Amino acid sequence: MERYYRQSYSRFAPKPQANELPTVPSDWDREILRIRRELRLTQTQFAEKIGAASKAVVYQWESRMRTPSPVLWQRVEALGRAGLQARRAPNSPRPKGSSEAPAK
Repeated sequence: MERYYRQSYSRFAPKPQANELPTVPSDWDREILRIRRELRLTQTQFAEKIGAASKAVVYQWESRMRTPSPVLWQRVEALGRAGLQARRAPNSPRPKGSSEAPAK
């Protein structure tokens, strides 16, 4: 037991590697706006999808009054990738409320 403790908890024990968080790019405001517009989401809907507190946070990001945290930036990137994949899918379902008639 003493050996386990020394190997796991001593100051010489190898430290566990932390999950690498992405760095927020310098043009985060344009990226957020681009992703939100491509997905056709309001600021409120965008905030709900990424788990931000409210639409005010998204507004502050887009106007560069506030910088997104790396954790929320990771969610923004994931949402952007998911939206890109959905657009590339040939038979992707149309979003709710779409006014376009299906092609025959």
